[in-house]
Amino acid sequence: MKNEKWQEIYHRAVLEVDCQKMPWRIAAARRAMGERLQALVGDIDRTEERQQIGNALGSLDTLQLEVRSWQLHSDRYRGLTLDPKH
Repeated sequence: MKNEKWQEIYHRAVLEVDCQKMPWRIAAARRAMGERLQALVGDIDRTEERQQIGNALGSLDTLQLEVRSWQLHSDRYRGLTLDPKH
């Protein structure tokens, strides 16, 4: 998996506006990052990319906490979209 692929999947997760799809997007991003980290094993020249993945994983942790909070209050957020057009 190329560097750009995990970034694309990560961006889909953080830009998702449908609260129902967000957990799936987060999981997909985590898988893509894990696969990329596995591909980088033994490659000492990719420390910057490893740092980017670490930062992105931290962002996903924060986003996942927000999603869990929304799920705990699901009645209040039923049908919610983060899209300002709706």
